[in-house]
Amino acid sequence: DTGPLMTPGQDCLTCHSESGGAGTFTVAGTVYDRFDARADHGLAGAEVVITDANGKQLSLATNAAGNFYSDERLTFPIAAEVRRGDSVRRMGVRPQNGACSSCHSRPPTGGAEGRVFVGPHDSLAPDGGATPTTPSP
Repeated sequence: DTGPLMTPGQDCLTCHSESGGAGTFTVAGTVYDRFDARADHGLAGAEVVITDANGKQLSLATNAAGNFYSDERLTFPIAAEVRRGDSVRRMGVRPQNGACSSCHSRPPTGGAEGRVFVGPHDSLAPDGGATPTTPSP
């Protein structure tokens, strides 16, 4: 299938890049409510906030598949956080590209703790992972 709900959990930029043949995204991925969620259990209604190296900020809502994406021009590295209600997860490193699911996958790579996720404290990775925080006012 094609469209906004396609292939949750896959590295979107494999196809959605200048060399991929589909529309070009600068940042894309899938959000879940658990680090170990199945690919088809994406989380709708989460907010992904991306801030680029120049301070440009994007707020992207996840769709019914949990997917988010943008073709907005960004200057890397970026800061990323995911919000859902009172839960906020901030990425501890500033990635040099927007291929979120290239590391946040099952199994994870590049030091990621698993899928991009936001949820209650009991959804954290076994090692504690990143701690949800209260959003700044």
